[in-house]
Amino acid sequence: GIRALLQRGAESAKAHGIGSHRGLMIYTALMFLLGSHFSEDPLFRWARDILDDSQIPDEPQKVDRLYAASMNCLEQWTEAMGSPL
Repeated sequence: GIRALLQRGAESAKAHGIGSHRGLMIYTALMFLLGSHFSEDPLFRWARDILDDSQIPDEPQKVDRLYAASMNCLEQWTEAMGSPL
């Protein structure tokens, strides 16, 4: 299962213009945590907005924004559950 996740994660990330090691790690981790179709899930619109934003000039900036937004989402989740990060 993990191999399939890594392969699908790499393919999906590359379709969004992400190919760096760091970008693939973050993207695949989000697939594991949020679901394999997180980039299309209306609950995680922030991810789709970042991944589909043609105004973000380069991959490192896109990955940085995706990471920051995902950490914000995780913080909100843990606070809602009463367990701060």
